[in-house]
Amino acid sequence: MLGRLAAEQWAIRFARRLAAVSPPAHSVASRFEPLLVAVGGALGSLGRFLVEQEFVPFDPQAPTFPWSTLSVNLLGALVLGGVLAFAERRGDRPAWLRPLVGVGFCGSFTTLSTVSVECTSMLAGPHLGLAAAYLAVSFLAGVAMATVGSRLVKRALAAGGGPLGPSGSGTIASAAEAGR
Repeated sequence: MLGRLAAEQWAIRFARRLAAVSPPAHSVASRFEPLLVAVGGALGSLGRFLVEQEFVPFDPQAPTFPWSTLSVNLLGALVLGGVLAFAERRGDRPAWLRPLVGVGFCGSFTTLSTVSVECTSMLAGPHLGLAAAYLAVSFLAGVAMATVGSRLVKRALAAGGGPLGPSGSGTIASAAEAGR
């Protein structure tokens, strides 16, 4: 019960945060949001396909640790953490960023449904420990990667405008250097 309440509270806070960074309804980007989401989605699904080509496919009959799904989900969490950190900048954020990268790219690149199916396959056999480890690593490492993405972008912005900022002089690499 406590876990469910915590999850609901987190979901409410997350929804409020996303609503706070969405572009105004009258903006030019809002008219093109469906197209931006579609383009980002196409790029994200292609990226996911390319990443998954580098790994052995998951076999439900003989489950092993699903590295490809974990990889795309962790990379997606890193990117989304950075996007949300950048979007927190009021007034000077590009209105296309959230629909293109946050919703489109990250939405199609990452996958909770595949995690669910892979865990179901693991639980169908004698792989309870593998399923539990996979869920724990997916969640905990995902939160950690989102935090890293957010902090890197915030440092980049503080170092000189960031990769999408007005000066163009700050980069993720320079922010990482400054943080040492």
